[in-house]
Amino acid sequence: MEENIFDSILKRIRPFEIERRKVLAILIFREIIVFTVLFFLIKCFILCKYDSDAAVWFLVMIFGVLYYSFYDITHTNKLFKKDIKLKVIYILQDFFNIRGIRKSSVSKSQLMHSNLFPYFEEVNVDDGYSGCHNSVDYSILEAKLTAKSPKRFDITTFKGLIVLYEFNKNILKDTIVTRKNDDNIRQNLHGLNVKRIFVPLSIMMSLIVIFAFLASGGIKSFDELFFAISLIIVPLACGFIIFGLPFLVLHFIQQRKQKMTKTEMEDIVFNKDYIIHTKDPVEARYLITTAFMERFLKLQKIFKTKNIKCSFFDKDKLMIAIPARKDLFEVCSLFSSLKNKKYIEKFYNDIEDIKKIIDVFKLNERTGL
Repeated sequence: MEENIFDSILKRIRPFEIERRKVLAILIFREIIVFTVLFFLIKCFILCKYDSDAAVWFLVMIFGVLYYSFYDITHTNKLFKKDIKLKVIYILQDFFNIRGIRKSSVSKSQLMHSNLFPYFEEVNVDDGYSGCHNSVDYSILEAKLTAKSPKRFDITTFKGLIVLYEFNKNILKDTIVTRKNDDNIRQNLHGLNVKRIFVPLSIMMSLIVIFAFLASGGIKSFDELFFAISLIIVPLACGFIIFGLPFLVLHFIQQRKQKMTKTEMEDIVFNKDYIIHTKDPVEARYLITTAFMERFLKLQKIFKTKNIKCSFFDKDKLMIAIPARKDLFEVCSLFSSLKNKKYIEKFYNDIEDIKKIIDVFKLNERTGL
């Protein structure tokens, strides 16, 4: 893209620079008050350091003020970025040939059919865009997938970028590419990863039993050793039967239903980090070409994550999931002038990287594999 186009965008969003400075000034004023209070609390803490009760309370208040300051800065910045993005999205649409979407343009059933994600119940879309490139429609979502724990707490099973392409090829069998030990419908027990629960639990119980016996004088006979081992094994076995076994059965049923097999490629580096599950190994080798693997690995560097995964499914769809803990597609920052075009360039490059996948994977071609 030519430099003058970026300049044109900056010219149209420059009026919001006044708003940015105003919000920043108010934030700085609040922080001055906060740090004045913090200075007072620190002085009180120093004066009361010989009074342990008072010192503890002042220390608690100091950490409380620091937490408030951190929350105030990050939350204000987040709200500002969201507000500006809503105001300038129509400008970006004109220049970048995209459409902003408020609700998910990817259905829950499509997310489930992709087999890329562990069990989830709700889809929360933070941001999204859609468009068409070389006759291929695509949708981009910043989304969080959540499920309910047995105690009805929200559990995040995935957070990041989801991209769906509807291309012109005719895929006969489903194929997914995931990183080893990734959480997905093939490798995760319906949202419950047994290793993450039972391994820490067993270690904790073992340490408790060892500490108890050491405190009581140690193990003095074989019967005491057997009793100590039973204290660890019996609760773990009961927990596995009650909680783990049902999920194992469900996982086995799901595996049988999917009828997918593992397939390795000729690229040793790719096989080292990734697993390919497919219903048709021959077709998978046509899909996962050398160009595909090169571009797929390059996406790791572009989005600075190694846990990218993708799925070919429903005959004509490719879904790519990119885990990310921070906001993507940012167009500004409260702490950077809107005259600075680095955010706009980054936004454009992120969109272009999504579009390039269409060209590299030749999704626009109508020919067979």
